[in-house]
Parts: sequence; C-alpha cells; structure tokens
Amino acid sequence: MPTDALVVSVVAAVLVGMVFVFVIKPLVIPPRDERLKDHEAVGFAVEPGMNDPKFWELIDHAWDNLDVAQARLDALDPARKDEAVAALVEKIELMAANLEASLEKLNEADLVTFDALMERKLYDLDRPDVHAHLEGSDDGFMYGRGFVVAVGRDYYRAVNANPSLGSTEGEAETLCYIGANVYEERTGNWLEHKKGIYRESGSNPLWNGRNIT
Repeated sequence: MPTDALVVSVVAAVLVGMVFVFVIKPLVIPPRDERLKDHEAVGFAVEPGMNDPKFWELIDHAWDNLDVAQARLDALDPARKDEAVAALVEKIELMAANLEASLEKLNEADLVTFDALMERKLYDLDRPDVHAHLEGSDDGFMYGRGFVVAVGRDYYRAVNANPSLGSTEGEAETLCYIGANVYEERTGNWLEHKKGIYRESGSNPLWNGRNIT
C-alpha cells in the first residue's frame, strides 16, 4: 500500500475511534441493575384512600432525595427543556425504585386505584398531537408518556395542554406498569381494570384507526 494511502487509513481509524469514545459511548445507558447499584430506595407513606392528589404526592416524593428539583421546573421552560430532560432521564430508574418502595406500603385497594390513575393519565396522553412531539413506536410512545407522568403534575398538565413541551428523549418504561407489577408480586395476579381505558399506545379513539409510526 502506498505510504500516503496508509497514513490516510490510519488517520481515518483514529477518527472513528474518537467518534466512538466521545460521541457514541456517552449515549450508552447502563443496564437498570447497574443504575440502581448503591441506591437505597426510600418509600413514602400516605394516608389510606388513594386519590389524584395522593397519586401526585407519591410521584413528588419519589424524587425527593435525587437532587433534581430545578430540573423538574426547567422541564417546563422550552429554552431549558433539553438539559432538564437529560438530567431527569439519568435519575428516572432511581425515582422508580423510590416510588416502588412507596407503593409497597399501600393497601391492596389503594394500589389498584393508583394503577388505575396511572393508566388513565397515560391514556389521556395517547393522542396524535402528543405523539408528534414525543414520537416513538407503540412501546416507545408509551414510555415517553410514562416519562411525562413521572416528572410530575405540573409537567403532565403542561404537556397535556401544550404537547410541544414534550421531548423525544424522555422515557420511563418502568413507570408505565409499576403499580400493576407491585400488585402482581403481592397477589400473584395481573391487574386488569376492564373499563375501556388502556395505557397501550393507540387505545385512545382519537387515533381513529391510524397507525403509530
């Protein structure tokens, strides 16, 4: 191989390596178990009688020890949204672990109600105008909606009213079925609400038979 061609090949290989290290590698998200390593989940107890305010209270307290209060506020600001979402995604599994610890403290009836409230909120976001800003396939869109709920009541209400505040980078897979999973672990039964309200993408009649792409 001519010397010049060899030099070009070596330089190209070095550049590819640099792209992997500095561009691709930081985007790799560690497995969930690794992200939860050394995290001691903190549960929060609410009075019996699950309702909408208590639902959001549990969501709020799940963030308490994660130092993201400013990021949750900044998610409402279009100029700061991207950085805020990145900070929240980094902590989302820790938040889910805290929330799970709180749900384990609920009685069975309140756990059922919590999951029904979660399903309703995911269903209400299951709309084409929201998908235009969250994007994703069937599962990806549901995880994006789960993230909107996970951030908290103010962000949920804001995105519900103005979907442009949503982000394609926010995902919270664990949140979408967290109540149902805790219920199954406790009872051995999968939770079905059977009220025509479903969290899965495309369930809302506003889709009118259109495919989610």
